[in-house]
Amino acid sequence: MAQQQYTNIHGRKWGRGLRPWLLLPKYVCISLILGGVAAIAVLGFVAGDDSQSANLAQAILYYQVFPALGGATLLGLALLWHHGPVMFKMRWLWAKLAAVVVAGALLHLLLKKQILLQQQTPPGKVGIAAIIVMAAFILVAVLGRLKPRLWQPFVKK
Repeated sequence: MAQQQYTNIHGRKWGRGLRPWLLLPKYVCISLILGGVAAIAVLGFVAGDDSQSANLAQAILYYQVFPALGGATLLGLALLWHHGPVMFKMRWLWAKLAAVVVAGALLHLLLKKQILLQQQTPPGKVGIAAIIVMAAFILVAVLGRLKPRLWQPFVKK
């Protein structure tokens, strides 16, 4: 019995360049960010205002979320450098970059401050701050994954 030859009818060729090697670690970094912020939210609601939960939340923030944020930023910049001229014309990229700035500012200004003040604030305030930060990062992930047109007209050929 002869083996059938596979014909590529979809037009994709092997080897997509550097993009897949940048995307996979970026997904891991984004997962670490979302998982760390979710863990801080759970700690903020469940643990209350003891010093152990504050130390654990601070350790998660400093040793998981911040390095993952740095890694995702560097990998995102490498992807932007790789596909920059094409991507800068798209509105979803500008919306995503604005959401990244807002999410990063919320992470540093809101969540970090609430974790440092966890023993003086009422229980649940850290959890609420973490949920706000997580919603901002989920918006960034959705914009990056779905790439909506955002009322951008189609290019006429």
